[in-house]
Amino acid sequence: MILNREEILNLCLEKSERVKNPLIQPLKKKNLKISSYDLTIGNEFYCRNDNETSWNESLSIETQELKKEQTFYIPPHGICYILCSEKISLPDDLSAKISLRMKHIYSGLIITSQPPFDPGYTGNVIILIYNLSSEACYLKEGERIATIEFFQTSPLSDLKEPHKSVTSLSRSLNSPVRSSLLSIDKTAKESKSRANRVMALMLTFGTAISALLGFQVYSSQENSQKIIDMSEQVSRNRIHYEDQKKDIRLSLEKIVNLKNYASQKEKEIIKLEEKIEIIEKSLKTQSIKNSEGIKNGKNG
Repeated sequence: MILNREEILNLCLEKSERVKNPLIQPLKKKNLKISSYDLTIGNEFYCRNDNETSWNESLSIETQELKKEQTFYIPPHGICYILCSEKISLPDDLSAKISLRMKHIYSGLIITSQPPFDPGYTGNVIILIYNLSSEACYLKEGERIATIEFFQTSPLSDLKEPHKSVTSLSRSLNSPVRSSLLSIDKTAKESKSRANRVMALMLTFGTAISALLGFQVYSSQENSQKIIDMSEQVSRNRIHYEDQKKDIRLSLEKIVNLKNYASQKEKEIIKLEEKIEIIEKSLKTQSIKNSEGIKNGKNG
């Protein structure tokens, strides 16, 4: 059974054989919810320095202290250990579980799954937060960060030793912790950079190929146009040749006709000359006859 607001408040104010210490201290009534309590950021946190490049460089860690209402941030894809300011003291029949406030979940933060606090635990609360977003997340000392719920359990007659009490973050962490998300993000950025370089080279190569193909296409088109022009010129020359050939044939025909006409006229002239020659001969004979007649007349 989950404890409600009134039960949580009573356990914070009550002192009895069952409740030896207040359930939550210091208590802020404004942080009480219907069935939970909001824990606040304390004065100590740890975010791994990005300059720590090797897992084996150092086995010591340096946590950072916060002044009242001092702001700090969790880097993109980073992790952060936070010591809550409240101390909890669980009776022998109560356990507790931690979860992240929805406000921070909406900002891209998640909290690791932590085991519940066993009955009898006394001490502070440490939470481990991942920043899954690509932006830095800013937090402040005294800000509400997590929600704690209390569960009623059956009393145990042989209660074993509860969790070791936590009072300091630096005493609880043994070695530096680095988020693997940072390495993944770095690898992703390097891969993206390489991919961009490859894409740029491919684009340059593709542009060069396109230009070369375009030049070849242009040259082919230019050559094709030249061939077409030459073909048209040959066709025009062929037509002109045929026309000239027709003209020559007509001229030859005219020459032949003229030759035939001249031959015919020549024949006619020859015949005419023959007729003239006959006429001349006839006239000559008649003239001789006339001359002889006249001569005979005189003699008689």
